[in-house]
Amino acid sequence: MNHPRLTVLADALGAILAGNLLYFLLLSPRLPEVWRHQPFAFDPGLVLDFLLCLGLFGAARWLRARV
Repeated sequence: MNHPRLTVLADALGAILAGNLLYFLLLSPRLPEVWRHQPFAFDPGLVLDFLLCLGLFGAARWLRARV
C-alpha cells in the first residue's frame, strides 16, 4: 500500500474509534432509550453512531487537506 492510502486508512480508523468512544461513553448514557443502539439491530442509535463517525472522518480529512 502506498502512503496516501495508509493516510486515508488511518483517518478512517481514528474516526471510527473516536466516534464509537464518544457515542458509547459520553452520548449513549444520556440519550433517550429509543436513540440507544441495541446489539445486532438497525436502529436510530446505530444511525447516530454512523453519522458521528462519518462527521469525524470528514473533519479529519478536511483538516489534513488544510495542513
